[in-house]
Amino acid sequence: MDNFNIRNARPQDCPVIAELIRGLAHYEKLDDQCQVTPELLEKCLFGDKPECYAVVGWLTGKNGTEKPVSFALYFYNFSTFLARKGLYLEDIFVLPEYRHRGIGKKMMNYLAAKAVADGCGRFEWSVLDWNQPAIDFYESIGATVMQEWRICRLTGEKLAVTVVFPLPVPPAIPITIVFIKYSLPRHFFFILSYFGSLRNGRGRTFCAKRQKTLDWRSRIWYNADREKTKTQRRKWICLPPTMRPKRAR
Repeated sequence: MDNFNIRNARPQDCPVIAELIRGLAHYEKLDDQCQVTPELLEKCLFGDKPECYAVVGWLTGKNGTEKPVSFALYFYNFSTFLARKGLYLEDIFVLPEYRHRGIGKKMMNYLAAKAVADGCGRFEWSVLDWNQPAIDFYESIGATVMQEWRICRLTGEKLAVTVVFPLPVPPAIPITIVFIKYSLPRHFFFILSYFGSLRNGRGRTFCAKRQKTLDWRSRIWYNADREKTKTQRRKWICLPPTMRPKRAR
């Protein structure tokens, strides 16, 4: 079929994929178990960390319109024996009216090529035991139906009850708040007094004398403005002893 093409799913394809999944659930007689929504699909397929991936098969009509006729949803697992990742096909579905046209085989060939390109050691999927047409199709493309394996599953309340030892919650990172007392080095106050003296017009001599006579580690000086008549002068005022910050120990 030259007018059939396969491409990776896009966010705008989520409603289409959800409708195809509901068609698959109806075919497998599992309508009551289907809870898929386009919003859930978009979160799983296109979130920050995608949990699975999907491809959609499109059939192009004579007027150029595209119709979705198939989809496949897969994710990557891991084989401990091979020590390599594998591609696991969760679901594949072709609309009933478009079967027996080679669409399913093209979908499987596309996924097999992707598994090889991604360095996977296996390409696996499961099939219902009553779905004999699907079993015959898979065997026709060379797949081995492993009769000795059974699927085990925990879900719902049984899954919650089985959790005896829940995962430990990581401890909260303690936040330490350090209160710094007013115990600043002498050169810091010297710089402040230097610029203050320049504004006073007294020069460095005044600052040097002040630095020698005052204990800059235990006193804070303010530059208070007082306006008298037309002139303005600044005066250094020392905090009273009761307001002095205690020296850090």
